[in-house]
Amino acid sequence: MRSYNVKGEELFKRGIYGALAIVLLLIPVLTKLNLESAKAQSPPIMSISPSRIVVSVGQVFEVNIMIEELNAASEMVTYACMIYGDYDFVFDFSQELELLDIKEGPFMKQFPTPPNTPESGTYFEVKFVHEYITPFIMVGCILIPNQARNWTVFPEGSGVVVVITLKAKAIGNFTLDLINSWMTDRNGEEILHSRTDSHLEVREPLLGDLNLDSMVDMQDIGIAACAFGSYPSHPRWNADADINKDDTVNMRDIALIARNFGEEYQ
Repeated sequence: MRSYNVKGEELFKRGIYGALAIVLLLIPVLTKLNLESAKAQSPPIMSISPSRIVVSVGQVFEVNIMIEELNAASEMVTYACMIYGDYDFVFDFSQELELLDIKEGPFMKQFPTPPNTPESGTYFEVKFVHEYITPFIMVGCILIPNQARNWTVFPEGSGVVVVITLKAKAIGNFTLDLINSWMTDRNGEEILHSRTDSHLEVREPLLGDLNLDSMVDMQDIGIAACAFGSYPSHPRWNADADINKDDTVNMRDIALIARNFGEEYQ
């Protein structure tokens, strides 16, 4: 009876050891499958942020293009997108919006492939396309590989890839569209992702909002105070501070600012 128990215990241990060996062999395979599954189930997002923007006529503001929820397992090394608005701000600097600047955001720059040299980092390009009925802006970026033409670090997480500076010139409601976008991995294969756009509303400036930041506060009082007592030929003259347009910055203008003090566009 005892020999049977010893033999059974030995078989049991062998079974445990065998199962552990199988699990250890399967770990690399399961890890790869889990990464591929995560890559397939959680596609990244390319978006215009914020999703809703409210500004005043004359206000300068920034719009960001973001990549969100990017998994390093995607091995993304390039992106490109086409930006279009339902107005012709890109080339005509029309009555609605004026394009002031487009520059690369910080996200991709965080992932240079070692060794870090002056040549490593990113290559960013902007192209204005007007050969078609609807003009648009195309931007693109690539992570520069190392001298062996390979990448060892890949972007992950969320961040800003493009910063666009605009100036609102007329009242209206507009849509900033990502009409197309691409992300590709180290092998040149497309990475599936989703896109979201942004809605822009341009309103009349608030009475007393001298610095056009969509709120009436102490900064506006300060601007009026600096111009207080001035008139058109005066060295401290500021036409924006002359709210009632009587060619003098005086207590009447301060009172108009005070009347709207604390007001803001949400």
